[in-house]
Amino acid sequence: MKCERYITHECMGLKTRRLWPKVWHLGGVLAELEEEGDFIRHNFGKEPVIMVRRQTSAPALRKLQK
Repeated sequence: MKCERYITHECMGLKTRRLWPKVWHLGGVLAELEEEGDFIRHNFGKEPVIMVRRQTSAPALRKLQK
């Protein structure tokens, strides 16, 4: 494979539009969110995402996305 496939803006734009929205991403791990209200902010490409630990009858995570 040619290296242009990995380093050009054109190829990165194609991956950002066609590949990354269709695959799982790791934005953090549960151990980083021990207390209610703890959060992780992460960017998936140009999309900001915030994950917040909240307390319900069972601990839960909530993802906030623009």
